Amino acid sequence: MKKQWLLFSIFIILPLIFFAQEKKKVLSEKEIQKVILTEYKDAEILKLEKKTEDKQVFYLAEINYENKKLALKIDAQTGKILEKKEILTPIDEKAMELVKTIFDGEIVEWSKEVDEEEVSYTFQIKDKKGIIKNVEINISWEIEEEEEEK
Repeated sequence: MKKQWLLFSIFIILPLIFFAQEKKKVLSEKEIQKVILTEYKDAEILKLEKKTEDKQVFYLAEINYENKKLALKIDAQTGKILEKKEILTPIDEKAMELVKTIFDGEIVEWSKEVDEEEVSYTFQIKDKKGIIKNVEINISWEIEEEEEEK
């Protein structure tokens, strides 16, 4: 009986344990790029790098999508997007500070549209009384072209 148990352990249990611990395949950069472009059509991938943290492999990506700069954290084995954060520009931060200060409230939701010579922000602000206000800020500029003298 002991001999049968030993043989069972060697030929059945040990291989199962070994294969269960086999590492999963890590997706390549090209496969991760496909995942990003499937989720965010027409996105421009600015940066893509592989990182390891606590034995977990993932990719960090920065993309431009719909006039916004996004930071993504993607599982390198499954291709699942774990985190998505919008990277704010200094102008975004200043516009938010301005709105919070003037209207003395908390930003509930905001959006941004960018044209060649204008940036438009739309904010929903909740004041201390719980009233939600819609605020729009437009920042525009003119580009002056200097004429070359001959």
